[in-house]
Amino acid sequence: MEGNRHNFSMYLHGAVLILSAVLSTFGVVGYLRYGDSTEQMLNKNIPTSTTVGLAINIFLCLGVLLTFPLQMYPVIELAELFVFRPKKTEPDKDGKTNEKKNGSMSRVTDAVHVATYLHNEVPTWKRNLLRLIIVLLAAGIAVLTRDFFAYFTAFIGAVGSSVLAYILPCLFHLKLRWHELSLGIKVKDVVIVVFGVLASVVSLYTTISEVVSKV
Repeated sequence: MEGNRHNFSMYLHGAVLILSAVLSTFGVVGYLRYGDSTEQMLNKNIPTSTTVGLAINIFLCLGVLLTFPLQMYPVIELAELFVFRPKKTEPDKDGKTNEKKNGSMSRVTDAVHVATYLHNEVPTWKRNLLRLIIVLLAAGIAVLTRDFFAYFTAFIGAVGSSVLAYILPCLFHLKLRWHELSLGIKVKDVVIVVFGVLASVVSLYTTISEVVSKV
């Protein structure tokens, strides 16, 4: 892997391009086929009595089962950090805490190793109970919003995904490398931030309007 670092940019752009092409093609073809009768979840338009429809639903369920643990992992890590955070910071050899000695950078380092620290100090049953509660909470939200689940995920995407995918990366890039970036890169980042904000506002407005009209 270390010898392929120079190919990271190519792999990243290739993966994003392929994923964007697949998702865009799937959405456009689905709308061209079903038009205004397109369901919130496109697989509902495919008859389950057919072999293709049954196979799609089976693979969709498998996809959810296999990706759910990956999606919940960072949530659980942050929840454990919040719930089981140690109240005091242990002093080092000089009698000073890491926070006083190294400032904000030490807090980042502590956060990186918090999972190992919690593994040794917090009882396993407490961590498992917290994980069970989080999973049940996610399942409960899915059940309660089953008729508006697509709108619920669209709301989360409008509020969170646009910020994570477009706004924050560019803001961090500008903050950390401002004096090293060319004018073109700065303009590009600013344009992406503006696009992310506009897309988030439009998506949020559309989602809320659709939910209000359905209710």
